[in-house]
Amino acid sequence: MLKFAAVLAATATLAGCNSFDCGQQDVVESVKTIAKQTNNPLANSLLSEAIMSVKQPPIKDRSSEKRDLEAALDKARRDCKLNDAMCTYMSRARNSGELPNYPGTALQAGPREVDYYRQNFAPIREKLTSLEQEIKTAYVDQENQRQAGVADLLSKVSYNVEAIRLRARNDQTGAVACVANLSISTPNGSWWREIEYIAEKTSDGGTVVRVGRLGN
Repeated sequence: MLKFAAVLAATATLAGCNSFDCGQQDVVESVKTIAKQTNNPLANSLLSEAIMSVKQPPIKDRSSEKRDLEAALDKARRDCKLNDAMCTYMSRARNSGELPNYPGTALQAGPREVDYYRQNFAPIREKLTSLEQEIKTAYVDQENQRQAGVADLLSKVSYNVEAIRLRARNDQTGAVACVANLSISTPNGSWWREIEYIAEKTSDGGTVVRVGRLGN
């Protein structure tokens, strides 16, 4: 009799039956149902491969825009007419409200410094902050689109069981141990793996189909 890993993927109960064939329709349909219900990609390598086929939509590369603004901030720091420490301090502040109490400094930023910041640093900083938010939003939108693509793909998944082979039969109980190729078909392609399953009677006279691990 086929030896299974300690953890089985799942089981499906059928109507009472005295003997089984690996390829009989109700057994095969139970195997497919178990595969479909194993919807955790970590436990179903075929599903994992299907999900990985959904690519993230492209987004515009704006890294050069960000570098240009960062370079402009650094130039504003180098061209700054105040003392070096204050100029560095201003180049790091995200808005004028941070100037009087910028963390970790003992610098005093009065009205003159605040006005200088607003004229020379704030326009660049505001553009950079806005760009960073736009980039972040673009990545969030990209992932949302990918997740929508995954959901659409999963709604169109179908399984098939092929190349069914009998590995062992228990003549006393009628139970069979089987090997087959389980495949998953999606709009993005198809993948398959070899699986093992058993169809056998239970102690209370029912019938159960057990499928071995579907994950790696």
